[in-house]
Amino acid sequence: IAAARNILFHSDAVQAFGKIPIDLERTRIDFMSVTAHKIYGPKGIGALFIRSGNKIDPLIYGGGQEQGLRAGTENTSSIVGFGAAAEIACTDIDSHTSYVNQLEEKLIRDLEKSSIEFSVNGTTRLPGVFNVCFNNIKGSELLMNLDIEGVAISYGSACSSGSLKPSETLTKCGIDPSIAESSVRISFGRLNTADDIDILINKVIEYSKKNKVLSDG
Repeated sequence: IAAARNILFHSDAVQAFGKIPIDLERTRIDFMSVTAHKIYGPKGIGALFIRSGNKIDPLIYGGGQEQGLRAGTENTSSIVGFGAAAEIACTDIDSHTSYVNQLEEKLIRDLEKSSIEFSVNGTTRLPGVFNVCFNNIKGSELLMNLDIEGVAISYGSACSSGSLKPSETLTKCGIDPSIAESSVRISFGRLNTADDIDILINKVIEYSKKNKVLSDG
């Protein structure tokens, strides 16, 4: 649709890169952003794919580094680290995806066995990255309690880190604000284990029981 109207299209593929196959010949996007830390690489390094024929203004003017797009000394060690992480992530990606899907299935199966009322927001999602609504539990409070217990989850988007407001993305997708307020983002990857899932489930159950007692009281 964009190409038919001569509109350049940019895709933020930070979460997708290294987790699902990306065919840039079949997916006719003009620009694609990716980053290293989502695939266990160093923080603070990313890359921008620019389809041949497209041009952008430099981010930083000065020298001719980064093909004239960003002046200054290149962060060589992080670039090498990003390359190594990308090679590992994209090698045998099907096996990695299968393993993460097994962890996701275990999490959902164990939640269904528990007394916790929950629902998963959305059906089409990346392996190991999904948004869950825990009924009658405020997502922001669950996040803080799990953080104290050493379990890291997310509330809202990473771009609004620290905000206790419901995810604007969810509400703009048509999800009721009360559901968005009770939703958290849980993600895991190939370095996580079934034991990690058990710890998460047990901590959520503990908080759910405590929250119910406080609510009833």
